[in-house]
Amino acid sequence: MVNVVFARRIYQIKNLIYLFFDRYRKIFYTLICLFILGLAVGVFSAFEMVDSLTIVGLRDNLIINIFIDRTSNISFFLGRAVVFLLLISIIFCCGYNTCLIPINVIILFYQSYFIGLNCAILIIAFNFVGIINIFLLLLPCYLIIIFAYIGFSCICIKNACERHKFGMLQRAICRECHFPMLIFICIGVLGHLLECWFLNIIIITV
Repeated sequence: MVNVVFARRIYQIKNLIYLFFDRYRKIFYTLICLFILGLAVGVFSAFEMVDSLTIVGLRDNLIINIFIDRTSNISFFLGRAVVFLLLISIIFCCGYNTCLIPINVIILFYQSYFIGLNCAILIIAFNFVGIINIFLLLLPCYLIIIFAYIGFSCICIKNACERHKFGMLQRAICRECHFPMLIFICIGVLGHLLECWFLNIIIITV
């Protein structure tokens, strides 16, 4: 009986994922391209900084201090989670009008830029240790978080386009969006929780 219930849940999750990608496929791939662009710009900007900053300067950079400063893990998590929820709220508001979609795009681009910049600076400042921190600890957390941003944005952008096209969203569309939105919010908070959990390891290795 338990196996039947478990199999049913797995099927429901697979079906939900399939329906999501079937509905938001074009927007999702577009935002993935935006993420790659922002990532590349962030990496390029970090290597441009090498000409004007010494390695010591890079170690004293504010982005680096976020991870090597011995602040409270709870304070770090709460700060990151509040910013995440604030940006998610802004993205949600952007889902009511197509004119607000550029704000959504800017938020995603900035988050992608931050990931690229931060990862590149860690490599430049800490060499091999920085690479270990990025690929084993930091980057997986960031990918989880950016996936939450992209998934949530797909729903909001689609809703904004349908509002523009049909004048007002049907109640059924709004209702079916609530659960995926909640899932992406939980995924984002989980990503920041993992980031907080890995913070001590990052502090030790750098």
